[in-house]
Parts: sequence; C-alpha cells; structure tokens
Amino acid sequence: IGWGAVGVNWAKPVFTAYIRTGRHTASLLKKNPEFTVNVPDQNTNRKILGYCGSRSGRNEDKIAGAGLTLVEPQIVNVPAIAELPLTLECKVLYMQEQVIADLLPEEQQWYPQDVPSENCMANCDNHITVWGQIVAAYEL
Repeated sequence: IGWGAVGVNWAKPVFTAYIRTGRHTASLLKKNPEFTVNVPDQNTNRKILGYCGSRSGRNEDKIAGAGLTLVEPQIVNVPAIAELPLTLECKVLYMQEQVIADLLPEEQQWYPQDVPSENCMANCDNHITVWGQIVAAYEL
C-alpha cells in the first residue's frame, strides 16, 4: 500500500488506505478483512521498497523475493515484517469504491486510462478507500 494516512474516524484510531480495485491487495482484503501496515524508517534498505512496490504478490512470493522475515502478529492474523520496524495491525471497518466522476477534477491525472489492471503500474481502475481500525501498533 503506497497511499495511506493515519487518523481518527468514528472515535477509533484508523489507517486509511487507497487501493486500486485490480490490485492483489484488494482481492486479499475481500477474503480477509485484516491487514498490517509495515512502515520503513531511515535505516530501511530502499531496495526492499522498490522491489515490493514494482511487483505483484499475485504473480510471485514477494516476501521471499525481497528477503523479508515474517513476524507473528499480536492481534490480527496477518504477519508483520521484521525489516520494516513500525507495525500497525488493522481490522477493516469499512470499504468503499471511489467514483471518479464525483471526486476528481476533469484532468483525472491519476486515471489516464492507458495501463491495464493486470500490470503493476496500472491506472485504469478506481481506488477503494479502506478504513482499518488500528488494533495494535509497535516497533520491532
């Protein structure tokens, strides 16, 4: 997840994520409404971010490919990642698909419609806004 924010909604701490409908992450969240957000710090190897941000877990095992170490979660059933030290464990409160015509200016700069959803740098599909209640937060 590359786009997100931490805040408060319905008096609960939340992580709000914006995920394209065609992404593997979106299909995983429909099956399991729990997720972790693993945040890098200044010491994180930037190659990890480049690798994970340019490949789909639908097509390969990104954990193995990036040489990451999974860590047992405290509350949810999705692991943390040792190499990304700040972990937010979240349970989905609400999901809503964005309606492009209602939300974006006419130039639609983030939706130029020229890269199909099957590609990692897809831009033809909408985003789903996901509000996940932060149920645990910790550093590894």
